[in-house]
Amino acid sequence: MIVFDFAKQELEDDIEAIEGVDIMENMLNERRVWIQEQKAQTNGKVPQDIAKFYERNNLEQPLNAEDEEAKKAAEDDKGKKKGAKDKGKKDKKKKGKDDGDDKQVAKIGPSEIVLKFDQFYKDYNVDWSNRDETKNPDQAYDRDMAVIAVRPEVEKKKTEIVDAMIKQELANMMVLAKQKGKKKKKSKKKSKKKKKKKLPKLPGLKFIATRDPYDLLVELIQHNIVKKLPPTNLKEFIGEFNYIHSMLDDIKQQLYDPSMALIRQLVTEYIIFPLGSSLVRNRIPEHVRSFLFYGPTGTGKTQIVRAIAHETKSIVFDLSPSTIDGQYATSKATTETMVAMVFVCAKEYQPSLIYIDEAEKIWPAKKKKKKGQKKPKKNDMTNPNRIEKALSKWRTKWITDETRITVIGCTSEPQEGSKKDLKKFFDNAIYFPFPDYTTRRLMWKTFIEQEIEIKLRPEFPLSTLAHISEGYSAGSIKKTCLAVLTEFRKTTVDSRPLALGEFIGPLSMNNMTDKEANEEFKTFTDIISGDKARRDKEKKELEGDKDDGKKDAKKGNKKKGK
Repeated sequence: MIVFDFAKQELEDDIEAIEGVDIMENMLNERRVWIQEQKAQTNGKVPQDIAKFYERNNLEQPLNAEDEEAKKAAEDDKGKKKGAKDKGKKDKKKKGKDDGDDKQVAKIGPSEIVLKFDQFYKDYNVDWSNRDETKNPDQAYDRDMAVIAVRPEVEKKKTEIVDAMIKQELANMMVLAKQKGKKKKKSKKKSKKKKKKKLPKLPGLKFIATRDPYDLLVELIQHNIVKKLPPTNLKEFIGEFNYIHSMLDDIKQQLYDPSMALIRQLVTEYIIFPLGSSLVRNRIPEHVRSFLFYGPTGTGKTQIVRAIAHETKSIVFDLSPSTIDGQYATSKATTETMVAMVFVCAKEYQPSLIYIDEAEKIWPAKKKKKKGQKKPKKNDMTNPNRIEKALSKWRTKWITDETRITVIGCTSEPQEGSKKDLKKFFDNAIYFPFPDYTTRRLMWKTFIEQEIEIKLRPEFPLSTLAHISEGYSAGSIKKTCLAVLTEFRKTTVDSRPLALGEFIGPLSMNNMTDKEANEEFKTFTDIISGDKARRDKEKKELEGDKDDGKKDAKKGNKKKGK
């Protein structure tokens, strides 16, 4: 698309440079001739406006003798029908089905769509059917045809310039002829003062209501809030479907962790498609305003954010605690202004992505106070959660089903955040677990082959590596491969094949998630997804049914005893 736009602009520049002067002279001459014709018809009166110049081609052409006769016949038919309508209601009821004979007969002929297809077919036969493309393997555009297509756009630009010149000439001619222009009719009604549009009640909006969004964007770039993330493709998030777990999932029990392929599918359907296409965004029924990515460090949360920004060509606004530390922190008003600037620019330059890393600091959990501990200040400008209220209000009122804005929060420590607040702010949450066995095996194979640039030998123990790396993240596997496969080691791979022992030491130097931490993530998943509440409700209903059955059985026994 960029190449096409560049070539189109280049053609426009060439046409303007070569033919621009001639096009303007022809337009000026055409309009000046029309002015002289108008003066001749009105006894030297200068036309007051150039609008009639464009209306001259809209006049109806005189009818032929045959057309006039057909027109008269049609008018006679209409007169007869009007006479028939004036009869009483009783006559109309008696006629019944015979009234259908007086209705106009639909004209039979090709529809508008068929006529358009005929025109397309004719254009194809004239321009393309006998065209020899053997000498055009790259399918470059035909310059002559492109010039014909682009010339009207150049003429349109020149028309605006020429019309402005002619209007000035008409004004000068009217002054010389001492001819007054059109008088504007004074409106009898008293001119009412225009009411100013009421701004939505959003924090910080009144401070930037009169500012240009482009100036706001420049300011955000200077404060490093607008960022260009390193590009990456979604397919680089390696992983496969876990078909066994999908078959074993039972809604009555805790669900299995999602596979990497399932995460890719969810991100594509609920984030990338709505962000990339306004049509999809308008038609998708679910709320896709905000998403929470949570999981251990190194599981690919930030990589997915980079992939979303790259695939949708979105502008990224970073409101992470590390980014806004010390930014717009002089008062509550300046903090609200920063949030307002981000959301206004996000809507102006959509698709947009508002990224919040370490989300647990924006929505922290309330902790019990220790003895002797001072109360935290209400409006502490050094605390990252100073943007919490403003964010919630802007997300609720500013992001609609028509705006392509998505807020994505990431956290590696969801247990440190307020589960209630996180569930209230984020419409959906996606868990990024440690990779399963099949995904780990694929990761080891992919990362090693990317570094050595040749395929691994069949005897290399990939399965063993996949087993011993359970509990390690994709980032840890990647770091291990980089640590082992140094530049020197890559040159000796052919003479000294890779061995399992080379990877065990570097792998053990990375952090590993134990079972307790994994259980914390699963507990958080149960709470934020509502699965635990649903299971508890179903359990109580089942227990209630059993108790009712026991009571009925006891009543039956008592009756028998009597």
